[in-house]
Amino acid sequence: MPARRRIAVLAAAVIAFGGIGVGTVMAASGAPQPAPAVPPASAPTAPPRAEPVYPAGESATAEVRRWVEQDRADAPPADSVLFIGSSSIRRWESLSRDFPEYDIVQRGWGGSVMQQILAESPWLVRPLAPKAIVLRTGLNDLRSGRTADQLLTDVRSFVAQAREGRIDTEVLVLAIAPTPSTLDAGDGIEQVRREANRLLAAEAASDPSVHYVDIATPFEQLAAGDRAAFDRLSIDGIHLTPAGYAAWVEVLRPALAAVLDPVEPSRPEVQGLRAGDRLLLDLGPDDGVAGVASGVDASGQHWNDWWPTIAGGHVVAGEHRSGLVAVDGRVTGVAMTVTGGFRANAAGEAGLLDPRPELLGDLAVPSATRDYWSSTADDLQGGDDDLPGGFLLEGLDTELRYRLAFLGSAVGTAPSVAEYAVHGAERLAAQLRTSAERSGAHGADRNDDELAVVDDIVPDARGRIWVDVTLLTGSATHLNAVELSAAESPER
Repeated sequence: MPARRRIAVLAAAVIAFGGIGVGTVMAASGAPQPAPAVPPASAPTAPPRAEPVYPAGESATAEVRRWVEQDRADAPPADSVLFIGSSSIRRWESLSRDFPEYDIVQRGWGGSVMQQILAESPWLVRPLAPKAIVLRTGLNDLRSGRTADQLLTDVRSFVAQAREGRIDTEVLVLAIAPTPSTLDAGDGIEQVRREANRLLAAEAASDPSVHYVDIATPFEQLAAGDRAAFDRLSIDGIHLTPAGYAAWVEVLRPALAAVLDPVEPSRPEVQGLRAGDRLLLDLGPDDGVAGVASGVDASGQHWNDWWPTIAGGHVVAGEHRSGLVAVDGRVTGVAMTVTGGFRANAAGEAGLLDPRPELLGDLAVPSATRDYWSSTADDLQGGDDDLPGGFLLEGLDTELRYRLAFLGSAVGTAPSVAEYAVHGAERLAAQLRTSAERSGAHGADRNDDELAVVDDIVPDARGRIWVDVTLLTGSATHLNAVELSAAESPER
């Protein structure tokens, strides 16, 4: 439920976000710009870049268009590590938490093949100029009929495009690992997969800035030695469980460390929350009908709303917004990135319509509670992890302590219980029954009187907190509103 945006397509635009009247747009004034510094002769340089024009009409996917628009309004960090590929990247909810020493940009969409990635690369890859790229692709291509040789040609084209944005970009190509479905297919896909990996490994051996990351061999060895254990790494025969991703990380981490130094911890350039500050998040769609932005509520509190999302649409991993505002309207250095997708549910889909301040405190604002985000991940084999549900808050002062209060509420006669796990310097968690028959304080079939509260949160060394929403009971989790508050550390 985002505040409305004004975007000036001039030389530059910087958007500060949150609530009604908080957003600001700054455009180039036309004044002469200083000439860029000339790098040393030994430093690699990229060719001059012109801002590409995104094609009119529908993109290959809605996710791509959302990323492109957000990247232009709120650029990701320089020298980032871009993970790009198919649903295995999209579903990787713990990705940035698995590699906390880097600035991760997550760009994965279901069913993607190299031809689509190549078509979107001028908008998804080149403007970011990432320091490194981790490419996960191949299986969808081979299943669609592409040959191993054709896949190799596509990967070469992708590397060439990436170097147009930054000539010293390191490209790490993940091997195509077997899945239970490929082993059981009986259609020759396994032979083609192995041939494609052979070609990709040979290509990397001939190009010092392309690196073949062999995640396939450990999976092949496990499948040969313990098929049941191999199967447990997959949720549905195709996609990975958390244990499956952990197996990837074990191989990928040293490969990435070999080509890229970690980002050193530093204090935020813009002050985040101060001791005593609070920040409110209003989560749900904003299509002007089914969901509206909270902006500034009747009590004068400023709320942070998300980018425009239609009712029933998805908020996808990799979406991001910076410059979140405190309740007094002050723009902070706190930013939010979605790490696991959510569905945006409209007010007519059973949210909390009449919240009571005596029960829910400052979160009892109807425009914030009547719609919500939902997710389905239960992290169990056979479950539905297509919407993993998670987000990252960064730009926090590591010397303060934080409190998160989560409101989840939706009508339902069957019990739905969610866990809200918070990862900073340590893992903390709280549970909440968000719906059940007559579960509310006044007999409603929704939660109307409880919050899941996680207190005394210490951010990681780089000032970040991850939130992972997991379904414990029922068909979906619910997340209507969130309050983040800061306090002095008892140790100070």
